[in-house]
Amino acid sequence: MEIKDYIKISKDNRFVERTLDWYDKNKRDFPWRSVKDPYKIMVAEFLLQKTNSTKVLSAYKLLIEKYPNVYHLNESNIKDLIDIIRPLGLLKRANMLKKSSMIIVSKHNGTIPDKLEDLLSLPGIGNYSANAILCFGYDQNVPLLDVNIARIIRRIFNLPLKIRIESDNNLFKISEEIINGNLPFNVKKYHYSLIDISAALCRPKKVNCIYCPFNNFCLFNKN
Repeated sequence: MEIKDYIKISKDNRFVERTLDWYDKNKRDFPWRSVKDPYKIMVAEFLLQKTNSTKVLSAYKLLIEKYPNVYHLNESNIKDLIDIIRPLGLLKRANMLKKSSMIIVSKHNGTIPDKLEDLLSLPGIGNYSANAILCFGYDQNVPLLDVNIARIIRRIFNLPLKIRIESDNNLFKISEEIINGNLPFNVKKYHYSLIDISAALCRPKKVNCIYCPFNNFCLFNKN
C-alpha cells in the first residue's frame, strides 16, 4: 500500500477519534502530564527512558522539588542527582541531565530549546525525547515514536515489526500524515493515549485485543 492508503484507513475508521475517546475513559494520571513547563517535561523524559512510568514518580517529584528550574539543576551536586536516580537504574542519566543543564544555561540563556536540532545536541536526548519536549512542552504537532507507540501503529497497519524505528521511513511518514491529516485535535492527548493503550492493551506479548478501540480494523487482530 501507499502512504495515502494507510491514511485513508485511519480516517475511515476514526483512528484519532477512537484514540482520544479511549483516553478520556482510561487515562493514567502523572504529574508531568498536567504541566506545560518544558523544563519539567525534559526532566520527565530523561527519567522515563527505558523505565516504567509508575517507577519514575518518586524520583520525578524529588527532582522537581529540589531543582525547580534549570538554573538550580545546573548548580546541583552530581552525587545528589545520582542518589535520586539510583532506584531507577541507568545512572548515566544523572551525568547527562547535569551536562544538558549546563549547556542550556550557557548556550540557550536558561531556556529549554524549542528546535529539534538544538535538543538533539544535548547529551542523552534522542529523537523521541526531543519530539516529546516539542510536543508536550511547546505544543508542536510532531509525531512521537518509541517502541511502544511504534508497536501499535505497526500492528494496526501490518507494518514490519523488527525494523529499527530510526530506519523505518514508512512508519514515521504514516505517523506524521495521520497527525497532519486529522488536525485540529489535541496532539498531546493523542500521544498520551497511545502510550497508555500500549501499556494497558497492546503490550509486546500479553495483548488484550478484546478491549482495544481499534480491534475491528487492526490487521494484527484480524490475523
